[in-house]
Order: sequence, then C-alpha cells, then structure tokens
Amino acid sequence: MNNYKMTFGTDKELKESCQTLLESMGLNLTTYFNMAMTQLIRNNGIPFEVKGTMTKDEAVKKLNKELEIGKSALDGGRVFSESEVREKFKPLLEE
Repeated sequence: MNNYKMTFGTDKELKESCQTLLESMGLNLTTYFNMAMTQLIRNNGIPFEVKGTMTKDEAVKKLNKELEIGKSALDGGRVFSESEVREKFKPLLEE
C-alpha cells in the first residue's frame, strides 16, 4: 500500500477533542480517517446519518416543546433529585 499524505484545515479545539477521544480508544486521527474512508467506500455513501440544519424558527419551536415537556414533568411531580437519579442508574455507572 502506498502512503499518500493529505492536508486539510479544521478547528483546533475540534481536532484536540477528537484526538483525546480517539486516544481513549487506542486510535489516532490517521487510523480514524482511514476507517471512515473505508466505510465510505463499503457503504457507497456516508456511513452515518447526515441531517440538514434547522432554521432559527424550527430551533425555537423545538426548544419551546422541550420546555413544555419539562414544565409538565415539574408540575406533575415527575422530577428526581441528583441522588435519586444516581441510585436508579447505579448499576449502569458501575459497569
């Protein structure tokens, strides 16, 4: 296999965050990009869902809907303290 060097620009914080995450998985950016390009070819397309961006009005509607759900839960007493949540999900946190 011949190696071919590629150069592209990206945000510094994005790059650093990706490197940190990949290192925690025992990978590096080069390996990840090779994996992603291989999957692009195998899938004959992008190997993950790509969605269009929301308009500001759509984002506001979505936010208002989520706020209504939260208010309804609060009004109905369906709210848990941090300790209750930790206790409920303790088995998952121990894995």
